[in-house]
This record gives sequence, structure tokens and C-alpha cells, in this order.
Amino acid sequence: MTARRLAEQTRTAIEELVRDGAPSRAIARRLGVNRSTVAAVRSGMGLPPQRSARRTFPTLVAAFRGRTEPAGAGHLRWTGRIAQGVPVFWHRRQQYSAYRVAFTLRTGRPPDGPVKPECGQRQCVEPTHVDDTATRQRDRAMLAALLGRPEPAERCAQGHDRAVHGRLLPDGRPYCNACARGQREARP
Repeated sequence: MTARRLAEQTRTAIEELVRDGAPSRAIARRLGVNRSTVAAVRSGMGLPPQRSARRTFPTLVAAFRGRTEPAGAGHLRWTGRIAQGVPVFWHRRQQYSAYRVAFTLRTGRPPDGPVKPECGQRQCVEPTHVDDTATRQRDRAMLAALLGRPEPAERCAQGHDRAVHGRLLPDGRPYCNACARGQREARP
């Protein structure tokens, strides 16, 4: 629908919201019109196209910190975008995992394998709460030793090499990642 054919009531509502400084996207969403319709009304009012309200950050760390908020008990809640359950953000035309950035901030090294929060809070990106695969397995092996768990066999029941596929659960019990992956893929 073009601005010329807009109902007078809708045009008036758009003009009022534009004068109040509302972003075009918010106006379109609120009134159920297309953003190009809002842009046409803005143009008819003699106003330039609205610039993007996208936040820009000078550094990767600032971009990370700008999308977080304290969540109590030492947690840092992610307020940015979530893609497939993982907090992500763009900085200088590159997408980053907030978990991986948090890990690198704490350790100064890139993570080995997936990074996950070990505090049990989904989307917690507090650098001291996230660990990579190697760190998780090291910590879980220490827990298993403290609990007196016996050293697992070199191969699982299906013959997978423990050195390659062996993992430990959070309580220190061993499992075979290859077997677990096969069971997940076999589910309907």
C-alpha cells in the first residue's frame, strides 16, 4: 500500500509517531503497516530516510559487554541474539559466539571444542562460568579421582577408543561420545 492510498487515520497515526521520534520499524510493527509505507509518509512530510538505530561498538569486548546485564549470584545474562540456543552477535561483519568470546576473555586462548556455561544457567556468559571441552573434561576427571571412581577401560563396549571418544559426565562418570552421538542420531 502506498502513502497516497493510505487511510487518513493511518497516515495521521504514522505522522504523530514520526513526530514523537519513534523508529520506523516500531511504527510499522505497532500499526501493522510495511516499513516502506512509513518511509513514504516520512518522505511526504519532507523528512530524510531514518538512519539505522543499530548500535556500533569500537571493540569486540565492548560489543560483547554491550549485550549483557548482571543477573545476580555472579551471573551475566545475555541480552543479544540467540541462534540455535547459542548467544551470538556480529562485530565488524563477523559473527561471534558470546560463549567463545567470554572464554577467550578469561583464559587468553581460543577454546578447544564447544564452550558452554557450567553454572547451570542458560545463556549465562560470565567469563568465569564458561568452559571449553578440554577444561570441562579436565575438571570432571579431577572430580572422578576425588570420588575414587575407577579409571575407565581403554575401549567402550562397542570398541571405540577411549582416548578419542571418551568423555566424562558432570558427576565424573565416563561415557563414550561416539556411542552417545549414535544414540542421538538414531532417535526419531
